[in-house]
Amino acid sequence: MTGNEVTVPVRWQDEEEIAMTYDRLVCANCAGPVNEGRCPVCRANRERLQQQQNPFASISPAALLALVAAMAAVFLIARHALA
Repeated sequence: MTGNEVTVPVRWQDEEEIAMTYDRLVCANCAGPVNEGRCPVCRANRERLQQQQNPFASISPAALLALVAAMAAVFLIARHALA
């Protein structure tokens, strides 16, 4: 996935997650694509989404949970080895 994708759960399919790019988001105010910035709401949301892009934005909750579990395991192993 690139940095401009959002993982969205799809309930009407097989409970799978698909990647949705920001250019597919539709504004609730003007019903236009957010990336075009047709109204002030679109422009504000487009800027907010661009500012929210960080290295952890594309990590899924399952991957984040696995990372925390791995860090806890490393901590416990290190603690046991040094005790």
